[in-house]
Amino acid sequence: MLDAYEYHGKTQITLLHLLDDERWRYFIDAVPAAPELEIDAIRINFSAVCEQQPISDLASEEWLDCCSDPIGVNPQGELYSPEPKPAEAL
Repeated sequence: MLDAYEYHGKTQITLLHLLDDERWRYFIDAVPAAPELEIDAIRINFSAVCEQQPISDLASEEWLDCCSDPIGVNPQGELYSPEPKPAEAL
């Protein structure tokens, strides 16, 4: 984890994806120097996005229910399925 940042009640956790074998150990004491990993810039971008209006489809009660804990499972323990189903959408 590179950073945890809270802005107006929303939390952003910035993660760094490492290799899935023992080579990740080479980076255990490394400090990222890549411009895209500048924490201040990442925080500024997150804050700007938080100020935008939400996408209406992603703010609907139905969608929010699908994303509630546990994510993607309805109160009966069944997985939500997307409507229309991807195969049907083709």
